[in-house]
Amino acid sequence: MRRKQRDAGDIALVVTDDVGQLEPVERADADTIALPSGTYPRQDVRRVVLSDGRSLYLIHADLPARAEAARIRQLEEAAFLRALFRPSRPVGPGGVPLPYWLLMFALVVGMVISGAR
Repeated sequence: MRRKQRDAGDIALVVTDDVGQLEPVERADADTIALPSGTYPRQDVRRVVLSDGRSLYLIHADLPARAEAARIRQLEEAAFLRALFRPSRPVGPGGVPLPYWLLMFALVVGMVISGAR
């Protein structure tokens, strides 16, 4: 029973005024806690370890904090999409760009041909 609960993942309780909302934690690192509704700075969050080993993050979020969390979340998604669709240059062996390898190959072939005469 406890194993299934632990696999369910960490949760967060976001309190706004007198209303609490439970949300699953998507990502928790040293700086931020990412939830479906937004990303909160770690210094604004209190972590409580539950008896089944999961973590409960307590977040007191007034309206400006929730708006800021949603804005941070949008910025993270935009940065991810930019990185995902950024055209990458072809890379050859050793991390050297492929055009340099082609140039070196052409020079070596040219030297071999000119030396064979």
